Amino acid sequence: MTSITTTEISVGTSSGYQRFIRTPLFVALLLGVILATPSAVSYLFLTSSQAVGTAIMAALASLFLAPVVRFRIRVFAIAILVAAICGHFFVARYMIPASTGRFASSLVLLLGMILAAHFVAQWLAELSDTALQRALHWLRIAMVLVAILSIVHLEPRRFDLSIPEKAIFPFTEHSHFALVFTPLLLDGCVRARSFRRAIWLVLGLLIALLLQNLTVLIGFALVALITAPLWQIVILLVVVAGAALSMDLTYYLARLDLSADTTNLSALVYIQGYEFMIDSFGLTSGWGMGFQQLSVIPMKSLASNVIYAITRGDSLNVYDGGFGVSKIVSEFGIFGIGLTLYFTAVVGKLSLRLRKEALSKVIPDLTIIAPYSFIVGFSVEMFVRGVGYFSATVFMLIVAYLFLGLLADRRKPSSPAGYDSEQAA
Repeated sequence: MTSITTTEISVGTSSGYQRFIRTPLFVALLLGVILATPSAVSYLFLTSSQAVGTAIMAALASLFLAPVVRFRIRVFAIAILVAAICGHFFVARYMIPASTGRFASSLVLLLGMILAAHFVAQWLAELSDTALQRALHWLRIAMVLVAILSIVHLEPRRFDLSIPEKAIFPFTEHSHFALVFTPLLLDGCVRARSFRRAIWLVLGLLIALLLQNLTVLIGFALVALITAPLWQIVILLVVVAGAALSMDLTYYLARLDLSADTTNLSALVYIQGYEFMIDSFGLTSGWGMGFQQLSVIPMKSLASNVIYAITRGDSLNVYDGGFGVSKIVSEFGIFGIGLTLYFTAVVGKLSLRLRKEALSKVIPDLTIIAPYSFIVGFSVEMFVRGVGYFSATVFMLIVAYLFLGLLADRRKPSSPAGYDSEQAA
């Protein structure tokens, strides 16, 4: 069955380069490029989305890995995915006006992402856990340095010599930093033990409080709930409560105010996302607007009108919905709800597994920690703050899924795929 649904490709190159791409230095550099490029391009060139940066990132990853990685392309699965997306879109076209050009160009980019993710997943599957663990540790340190530079207001200027209001280079805003930092912090806290984990949790809390960003704080809370023993959670709650008594909580309270009278832009964007879902259901009878069609036609949203008035003519997050669930449900209707429920169940299951590994007194199953962390960490992007389909974290979500598939094949010694994977490693 595997030989029918997958295609294997192998390209030779020098043994020196093959050894180099498996070193912690190269792993850290390439993963850093993957995680930073989409946001960095948006930061420097003032692009409204991360699609251009994602395309550049996927091309770079493929360029570096294609000559040396023997990988399996899941042809049948990709064909099913493309057929489902196309079929859904062309049915939606009969219900509402649609942009076929936007759909086609986005589908091409999505396929490019999936192809590049195959390269990266196979490459990661062939690494030693020592190399991956060290590289991820360096990336966590790099993210802490990024946060420190933002806290002390040392940020590079864009090409128009401006600096974003909440700059945290290479990310255009603190929320985008949180989407990448959360899975890296989760990975580190699951791997670490006792004192080292406590240090990372304290660092995460300090960064969340000093950046004063709700998304960063929610990401930290997720990590703490999964990895900290009960007594540490109690201590953290006491520390947060003490800090709250001496802090101005206006920022957080304004963003948590989801009433009809709110004038906070972050809260309005969140309300707008829910109104988009409701309007899309009404327009398409629950079918969904189609892949990348959110806001191609004007949407009914009172929050959008308030945002437009406050910003004096600007629209915010109308194409990404503000958070992942809004975009997925608006564009895929009842199927999007089903996908959201499935993702929630998977996150719940993997979170329990990560907590078990974090609190275990024996050495954890190191091979699953990184992919599980990126899947669970993606829940922040799904439910709190999203940037659309084309981002580093969506790319790493695809990589994690493919990596776990390769791992499952490798643990089946009787299967040809498992044998080939071992030979390739």
